[in-house]
Amino acid sequence: MKQRPETTSETTYRTSDLALIAYLRMTGRLRFLRYDRANPKRIAAIFADPEGVGYTIRDSFDLGKCVIDARAYHSTLRGVHREIDDERAAAKAAIGGQQ
Repeated sequence: MKQRPETTSETTYRTSDLALIAYLRMTGRLRFLRYDRANPKRIAAIFADPEGVGYTIRDSFDLGKCVIDARAYHSTLRGVHREIDDERAAAKAAIGGQQ
């Protein structure tokens, strides 16, 4: 069973699930705020979630109840993957610069 992403506050939703990040970015169901790169090995995305529906969206996504355009999703997934790679590299560089 997949672990539930942590909710960072009442108004945000946080996840490091690449597939879910791409889905949320593509559909705009939650507004993307930023990446959290505190842990370079596990970059997380932070979304605005004023209605607290992040878990519900995640459950629907995991159950295959979200109908999406496959090409648009694939393109978004690739873009998110590149962004996370860039965030990870920046986080590692920042850690290396502190030593």
